[in-house]
Amino acid sequence: MKTRAVCELTDGETTIGLAALGGFVSMDTFPLAWDADQANLDDDNPGGAVYVASYKVVNQAECADTAAAQVQKLNKLMRKARQYHTTSWQTRPVYLQERAEGETDTRYAIVYGVPRINMAAYYRDWHLQGGFELMRETAWRSGPPGILPSPLVLDESDGPDAPTLVHVASMRETTDITHIYSWDATGAGTFSGNLVATTAFPVWSVLGSTPATGDMFYIGSTTAPLRHIVIPIATPGTFTANVQIEYWDGAAWTMMHPGVSGGFGGHLLYPTGNEDQIFKTAGAWAISLDRIMPVATVAVNAVVAYWMRLNLQAVALWTATPWTGPYIPYSQTSPHIGIPASRGDFPAIGMFRFLPAAGGDHRYGFGTISRILLGLRTNNTTFVSHLNCGGAQNPAGWAITNLTDASTGVDARAPGNAYCAVSYASNSSIVGRLNLRGTAMLKHWAGTYKMYLAVYQSGGAAGDLRFRVRTYIGDTTPGFPAIDSTIVVTKTTGTFWEILDMGVINIPFAERLYTDLTNRDLIFQVHTDRITGTATAYIGYLVLMPVDEWAAYVDDPISDTTSGPSALRGDTALDFDGGILKNRTIKYLRDGPNLVAAENWNRNGPPLRMPVNVAGRVFVMMLTYGVGWGDLPLIAYPGTQLACQFYRVERDLFLRGASNV
Repeated sequence: MKTRAVCELTDGETTIGLAALGGFVSMDTFPLAWDADQANLDDDNPGGAVYVASYKVVNQAECADTAAAQVQKLNKLMRKARQYHTTSWQTRPVYLQERAEGETDTRYAIVYGVPRINMAAYYRDWHLQGGFELMRETAWRSGPPGILPSPLVLDESDGPDAPTLVHVASMRETTDITHIYSWDATGAGTFSGNLVATTAFPVWSVLGSTPATGDMFYIGSTTAPLRHIVIPIATPGTFTANVQIEYWDGAAWTMMHPGVSGGFGGHLLYPTGNEDQIFKTAGAWAISLDRIMPVATVAVNAVVAYWMRLNLQAVALWTATPWTGPYIPYSQTSPHIGIPASRGDFPAIGMFRFLPAAGGDHRYGFGTISRILLGLRTNNTTFVSHLNCGGAQNPAGWAITNLTDASTGVDARAPGNAYCAVSYASNSSIVGRLNLRGTAMLKHWAGTYKMYLAVYQSGGAAGDLRFRVRTYIGDTTPGFPAIDSTIVVTKTTGTFWEILDMGVINIPFAERLYTDLTNRDLIFQVHTDRITGTATAYIGYLVLMPVDEWAAYVDDPISDTTSGPSALRGDTALDFDGGILKNRTIKYLRDGPNLVAAENWNRNGPPLRMPVNVAGRVFVMMLTYGVGWGDLPLIAYPGTQLACQFYRVERDLFLRGASNV
């Protein structure tokens, strides 16, 4: 049975059927035809290109009053449409919804206004005749404007299949959880079995015991210190207890504190920052650990590993034990969001919703976020944005070679627990200290990038050290193509990790065609010198943020330099909206499940418009002010993380058809 045709103008409250006024006659582009301006096809303008739809009215009303009521309703909606785009007080959009006879799904388009209207009434038979032009956005949407669809099912990252919320790590690592134990402190103490591969288990409980003071929940890795631990809770707990997050510092179990107050043992929690509330709501709980120094392995249940534990202190009441599920706990190690391909024939509209972990307060530093950088790479699952200069946990095919006065050091704040240390002992001039070689990786890393280098200056004064990155194609011996980045000096000391902006690089160094690219080696050689003093350097990682397909960053407006209230921290959220609700970048306060609009953030770059039928990964960097609100440099704290949801409406130029086509 064919679906019924629909042609309506509505704001979600008032609806008028345009078919009753005579129906659709013709449609033209405005202001220019496609053969004169490709912008209508590319939709690079964040406001979108504009169509003008022409409607002819031939209305045989029962009486003049009925005809007047229909036209008045139309005129009111047209004024409201214009006011939505020109005022701040009109907050509800007006849109068209259409469906042709036999078309499965309804199409939607925002209306901007009516540039021309011509009506004439014939009094003898109450006949109303004329027409009007209606300005709407170029492409039809798959959902009504101003209404948030369900979060998109994203591509798998480190956690479950088909997630609608992913956690984004601050660095790229591969350290995963290898052991999970609950420990019942009763008597001599009893451990559970290793729960690392178990989907559903009771936290703190062993063999059905009721958790009590002194019981422990251990999570560890035999590989390296864990940074972002995600524990899904299917059944929330009901209890009153003091919960401490602790790690082994080589001599004793040390309590970690939230955010910057943690000193050398800070943590963040998602979705709430209160340890005593942990696991009391269903959903993914993320524990992010930062600045853990010193950190050491210790034997727990005869397993020597890097451990974190949740210590039950002063249990006053225990009614229900939390149970994990519906997937196993995992370690988030990837700094990207995987977005599946869209259907349709026009680039989809997308919206990122970022949900920061809690633990930060009014102080600048760990636990707050003031800049988020984003870059898209499509149809390339080999490429990663972060390469580790300590050599640990890099992608296959990448290896490091330490050069003049360089060695590999161990530090829990470095990706994979390793960094490149430069002593400048024999040579303090600007020479190569480290090679990052990707064997046969040129093809996979071809593109245009903004390059960043994460460094730590130990000792001396800000500005004592300088850095440069030299990129080679093929080999580092004389005669092979090479290009240098700008030279950048440090702006602070003693902070992990200062992010140096090394500029833009094209790989290879010329315009390319798909036939030009072969699997030659790609080498990044890090140069540094010490201008004066006795400072030494740690080189943490190199970031290549894609900028050719799409890139943007959003910025804290710094509304107050004393307490930084505009920064992201716990119980806030940020929408980078390309036009699903409205084309805006807005920070919210979280009030339980509700979001309260608070203030705008600055946006630098266009909203995301991914190619049709193409999957991609959006790579992410999260940066923080480390020496004062609004004062450079920007810092990438190792324990920073974001939860992210992505929303999408697909678009078609003419007919939408069926969504599964």
